[in-house]
Amino acid sequence: MNITQTWVGSTSRLPNVVLWIVQVFLAIIFLVAGFAMTFQPLNTLANTINWVSDIPAGMVRCIGISEILAAIGLIVPAIIGIWPQLTAFAASGVAFVMASASIFHFMRGEFFALPMTIVLTGLAAFVEYGRWKLAPLQ
Repeated sequence: MNITQTWVGSTSRLPNVVLWIVQVFLAIIFLVAGFAMTFQPLNTLANTINWVSDIPAGMVRCIGISEILAAIGLIVPAIIGIWPQLTAFAASGVAFVMASASIFHFMRGEFFALPMTIVLTGLAAFVEYGRWKLAPLQ
């Protein structure tokens, strides 16, 4: 499968292009957040992310690595054409994690974080549905 088939595929072009835009957007968000949580000193990170100082450092690093892997999973399988259904699975995982993050922030009274986590949940669920039903990758 070449890159043209990956972008255009055998389905309608518009849903595929929209899904790619959302996938790249999500991947960038998770890559940036993942690198920050993985490599930035925790005391510096705690200045911008409130909950970092309330959970073990190892868990913060694990979340960061998981976010980097999620970003890779949203893009790489689709581009290289090897097990492209992994893109939908990655989106499913992201949707689950972001829904869980919404509950976490709600329980902590961090209502300012809810709009972002809810939007990211919806976008990831859209990619999951889209890659299974609207514009599956071959």
